[in-house]
Amino acid sequence: MQQSFRVAGRAPVRSFVFMAAVLASAGLAHADVTYADGTFAPSSWGFEIVGGGSSTPSQVASGGNPGSYRQINQSVPANTGWFYGFSRYGTNTATRYDPVSQGAITSVDFSIDARTISTVGGQVPGLAMGIKQGSLVYVQTAFANVGNSSWGFFGSFGLTPADFTCVNGSGTVDFSATGGPLRFGFVTINASFSAQPTGSVSEYDNYNVVVHNVPAPGALMLAGVGLLAASRRRR
Repeated sequence: MQQSFRVAGRAPVRSFVFMAAVLASAGLAHADVTYADGTFAPSSWGFEIVGGGSSTPSQVASGGNPGSYRQINQSVPANTGWFYGFSRYGTNTATRYDPVSQGAITSVDFSIDARTISTVGGQVPGLAMGIKQGSLVYVQTAFANVGNSSWGFFGSFGLTPADFTCVNGSGTVDFSATGGPLRFGFVTINASFSAQPTGSVSEYDNYNVVVHNVPAPGALMLAGVGLLAASRRRR
């Protein structure tokens, strides 16, 4: 019985190594990358505006959903058109996505909690996902209106380049394996097309972006080498 046990015990070990390699290879085919923040420390966020007007971001220490959160105070003068306040998540290479080394993007998911505290001219702010690639800022075309005064969930899923428009230039965001590095975030939107100035104070918490991708060829090659080695050990 003891000899039989040893013989039977070896094959499952080899099979386990082989199956682990198969599962690792399959996992690389769906290597989602997540960027999330619920603290909103100023050192973790960049900020820029597009259009006429002013916008001031700040971190509020308590009262979020839960804990600290980000507040955006925007003011748009009369007849200045669209105005965008772009909050960019991350300030180092670890918080940006590089399609060349990490793989082409198939789609992205975006979600955040938001509420509006006050408005000017009765205009609630718009809310959309934002992306920066190079010097260009891309904003989700179908944005939501944050009309709620208590925390509410806003989400958009399966977004592709066709769902974004460039607001400070022209062109289409590039999700391909040769595209430039991407920085993700969210955009608060106000506008004035009349003699009435507009603006808003709105608040945000639980930022989350999931990148669905196809891993870069180098990563797939490494997985293939591991799978081949496991197969040889099995034989």
